Amino acid sequence: TMMLLLSCKTCLRHPDCSSARRTRQGVFAMIRQALDLIQHVIVQGGPEQVPAEGGPVVNGDSGIGLSWTHPTASKAFCDFEDQVDLTRVTMIGPAVEEHLLSAFESVKETVEEFTDSYYTSHEAREKIVQLSDNLRDDLQNMLLLGQNLNCRDARTPTQDLETAIIKTLESSKILRKQLLGTAMSQASDLFRQN
Repeated sequence: TMMLLLSCKTCLRHPDCSSARRTRQGVFAMIRQALDLIQHVIVQGGPEQVPAEGGPVVNGDSGIGLSWTHPTASKAFCDFEDQVDLTRVTMIGPAVEEHLLSAFESVKETVEEFTDSYYTSHEAREKIVQLSDNLRDDLQNMLLLGQNLNCRDARTPTQDLETAIIKTLESSKILRKQLLGTAMSQASDLFRQN
């Protein structure tokens, strides 16, 4: 923000200076590039290239770690919801259960990054933990119903399992929405401070 302020002031004070205009345009280009990278990391799960040091990068402002091998919250939720939705077709066998639990662990890890962040408010932290517990309970209920169907060698999901799948997906979407709101709140607070 300071680079933007100084380059704009210089350009306003010296409107005929071509280097001032080029500097201002360069700062705008850097800001656009940074915003594009942020959008890419949030949506896609990380930049195309791994940094030379290969380790996680910690965002000093928010305290949330950015690991190049660790999925973003958005990707973790998409993978989890895809696995849950897939149980309508595959039913819940041991392999499917393992995939579901693994996907839930990824979701849980991304949730913990928010709850461990210094900038997450106490109320938001409590709400995230509560919603995470609800998701865990809904997943356990769905797995229990699926295991009961496996014991009876059922080939199609019952209405109870279908309801459990819908409830698990809904809990996941509510938790995702809460995390998004928390992230937006943290971002707006950081922009206001700087």
